[in-house]
Amino acid sequence: MAYSIRISGTVLSSLLYDCANSKTDIEGFFLGVLSSRTTLTSDDAHEQAFESREDFIIIHGYQILDEKPYDTQGNMKKDLIKSQQADISSIVGYFKFRRQTDVTLSVMDQLWMKSYAKNIPHGCIAIISSRLSLFGDHSTHTYEFSFWDMKDTLNTLPIKIINMSNDALGFNSFMSNAPYKSPQSSNSLQLSYIPSSEKMINEYDAMYQQSIQSLKNATDVVITKEQEIQALKAEIQKLKV
Repeated sequence: MAYSIRISGTVLSSLLYDCANSKTDIEGFFLGVLSSRTTLTSDDAHEQAFESREDFIIIHGYQILDEKPYDTQGNMKKDLIKSQQADISSIVGYFKFRRQTDVTLSVMDQLWMKSYAKNIPHGCIAIISSRLSLFGDHSTHTYEFSFWDMKDTLNTLPIKIINMSNDALGFNSFMSNAPYKSPQSSNSLQLSYIPSSEKMINEYDAMYQQSIQSLKNATDVVITKEQEIQALKAEIQKLKV
C-alpha cells in the first residue's frame, strides 16, 4: 500500500520555524490520521469508469520530544513513548531535523524505522535539513526534506502541501486536512463520500481560523524579536559613544 503525505502549509511552516530557531537538532512525532479516498476514474485503456483508491497520511500537527524514544540500537522505548504521547493512535510518523547534512537515511534511522514498524502499524519518517543559502544573503537558510514509509527505506513518498485554493478547485473530491475527532478508529477512516455543502463550509472555516491564528502568533513573535534587536542596536550605539 503506497501512501501520499498531506500536510498544510501552516503546519509545515510552523515546523520549519521551530527547526530554524532550535539551539540543537530536534526530533519528534507527526500527529494525524491515516485515510483513504475512492474515486471513479476513466482513461483510454478502459471502456468503463473504474474505482481508484488513494491512501493518505494526513498530518495535523507535530510534537517535539525532549528525549529520543529509542535506544542506541534503534529499539523503541515503549514506556517512554506512552509517557510522551498518551494517544498513540494519533501518531502517524516521526521527523528528524539535522543541520548541514544530506537528506538521506542513516543506519540508525533505518534501525528505528524497523522498530517503529513492529510496534505502530503505519507511519512515515521525514528527514529535514538546512544549509546556508548559496545565493544572495548568506544569513538565510535553504531547507530540504523528504518522507519515507516506515516499511520502505528505498522509495520516498509523494508530498502534497494543502491550501484552500487547491482543494476548492476539486470540490467534488474535497478532503479536509483540519483536525477532527472521528467516531471510528483514526487509523481506518474512510473518506470515500462527497461531504455536504454545510460540512465543507465548516471545515473551510476551521482551516481558515487555524491558519489566521497561526499567522498572528508568528507575526507577534517576529515583532517582539525586531523590538529586541532595535533595543540591542540602541545599546551598542550608546557604548560606541
